[in-house]
Amino acid sequence: MFPMCPYLMQKYHGRRLSAAKGSSSSSGDLLVITTVAFGDQVVACKEWDPDTMTWDWPSNPTEFTATGKTQPPAAEVQKLTSLICSDPEKAGDQIRTAVQAGGSQAQVAVYAIFSADCPDEEAASTAYGAAIDVVNTGDPANVDAVGSWFANFAKAADEVGIPVCMSLAVVDTATAEAQQKKDYHSSGPAPSASKKGSRKAGSASRAAGRR
Repeated sequence: MFPMCPYLMQKYHGRRLSAAKGSSSSSGDLLVITTVAFGDQVVACKEWDPDTMTWDWPSNPTEFTATGKTQPPAAEVQKLTSLICSDPEKAGDQIRTAVQAGGSQAQVAVYAIFSADCPDEEAASTAYGAAIDVVNTGDPANVDAVGSWFANFAKAADEVGIPVCMSLAVVDTATAEAQQKKDYHSSGPAPSASKKGSRKAGSASRAAGRR
């Protein structure tokens, strides 16, 4: 159903903080760092690991599933998927504003990202990157705006049947510790049968302001 899931956003990796953990400074600058996880049927949220300074899977994750079955208008989805394939940077700007608007516009944008089957398998990743690079500059003063965008994205994904978890952390660059962490995920609990041996279709991390 969603041919690009294994590739979507895979080139985005969490920023390795320039200040090493255990720096002589007691506190450093704060940086907003985000990650996205998604699955075919279920999804779990990643955790920020200050030791490795990356996002990682928890040892005993809680899994979620999407509950919606909304089918966005096919013509609108096709128009955006075509743009993702032909001009992913331009598509990213449309995705950013559509998700910000929420509702049916966000549903079309999210569905198009996951259903785009482009000759360049990284086109959807590039389009998402163009959107999130504007949404998240890394400045903690804008963390509420990032959270609002993530909430809209996760809600739209849930409504169109795509399990996702969007996570953000406000990280102290001197200690690598997360001062704040929040998840935005699909609304349904995973079926008990999927708890064992479930596999994530893909995951991605994205460093604020960098690719």
